[in-house]
Amino acid sequence: MDAKVSGLDQGGVGGLGQLVDDSTPEASGGQRRVAGRTSVGGVCGQPAVDTKGLTGRGAQRRLRDARAEVDRIHSEMALMAQRTLEVPGHAIKLCVHRRAAFEQVSLRWRLSHGTRAHLSWNDVAERIADYPRALMLWYQQANLLSQQLNVKERDARAALRKAREDLAGLDGELGQLI
Repeated sequence: MDAKVSGLDQGGVGGLGQLVDDSTPEASGGQRRVAGRTSVGGVCGQPAVDTKGLTGRGAQRRLRDARAEVDRIHSEMALMAQRTLEVPGHAIKLCVHRRAAFEQVSLRWRLSHGTRAHLSWNDVAERIADYPRALMLWYQQANLLSQQLNVKERDARAALRKAREDLAGLDGELGQLI
């Protein structure tokens, strides 16, 4: 029987390596001998806990990826709003509308001058009806893209909220185990 220090156990509690024998689980009926103690399906004295979150593929990573996606979409929205300001003589622009309480961001049409009121697409369509065809098509494309970005932002925020809830749920489950 050759004993060795298991790579999994080297980073165990307190960073102490444990002696593990090389016997196969099949030969020992599914049991392992770890530092003189018998374990069935896990490390001795420890409840079976999913350690997948410790590999970089768990809840923390999903949260990080969801946050990055929301940030990426917000950057696209800011760029889209900036593009509408570059239209010569722009009377109508897209603006980034933020609702801090819900971390919601959306693109909305606004008048550039005067009251700077928000406009529905129907109002914008009426105002651009007399614009040259190419400019009118550009505004229509901008509207389509802004609607797509608004939907993507809403979905990305929902994924972020779910990732936060999953992580909070894991924290609660871990707290119950301890």
